[in-house]
Amino acid sequence: MCDNFRRFFELSPAEKRKTLGALSDAERQEMEKSLQAFAKLPPSQIRICVNSFRKFANMTPEERGRFLKSAERWKEMTPGERQTWRALVTKLPPLPPGFGGPPLPPLPKPKSGSPPFPTAPGNLTNAGQ
Repeated sequence: MCDNFRRFFELSPAEKRKTLGALSDAERQEMEKSLQAFAKLPPSQIRICVNSFRKFANMTPEERGRFLKSAERWKEMTPGERQTWRALVTKLPPLPPGFGGPPLPPLPKPKSGSPPFPTAPGNLTNAGQ
């Protein structure tokens, strides 16, 4: 599907008109408006758009649903709120281990008779030992 999308932009104007002619009037008008905006992009931005479309197409239905829900929330934000989020995301430090990556391995089970978690010298749980 992504390859067909990319190839559309390699068609001649006559071939593009023929392809768009297969759509209903409403679909064609919407598609033409999107294609006009897309055609104004530099090649590097077009590649980014096609790659993003590929990622979206490869998402599971659940992932697509979450993505579209987030996109709806994004559209409801004011331009100022969007800019605040963009700035926040670019300035955030990396996530600590276990957040957003593969899960950490489980802690080993304590040996019988030992405290449930490792303790440091002088820790209150070691008092009296």
